[in-house]
Amino acid sequence: MHASFRGSWRVALLLAALLTLAGLAKTASPSRASSLPAGAQAATPGPCADSPKRMIPGEKALVCTWRSGDNVLLRERPERRAPKIKRIAPGAVVTITGEAVCDEATGWWYWPVRTRSGYTGWMPEGSDENDPYFLCPYP
Repeated sequence: MHASFRGSWRVALLLAALLTLAGLAKTASPSRASSLPAGAQAATPGPCADSPKRMIPGEKALVCTWRSGDNVLLRERPERRAPKIKRIAPGAVVTITGEAVCDEATGWWYWPVRTRSGYTGWMPEGSDENDPYFLCPYP
């Protein structure tokens, strides 16, 4: 792999993180419902109510986990216990293909996605102790 390509996803990841922290990325927040981007929706009551949906169907998203090798799992269904299809590496770009579904067990929004190589499945926007988000709006 060419060195400049290898580092380019890191630049995109850093840019996505900075835009998110600065509040400039496309986000959906219940507190800013009047300023939602076209197509974005505020969270609905329930386990995912505290997690705004930041992706927009039809747009691209970046796997934005911080550590190299901290892959995000593409799953068959929108739930953490669903069978795994593939591990998606940080820096990968996917297309959001529909509306998010709340996994009530985790409180994560799962988005239907298609990878550049044609795999389809569900990925969590979620977060954990290492990463504030697994998927970020593509800059």
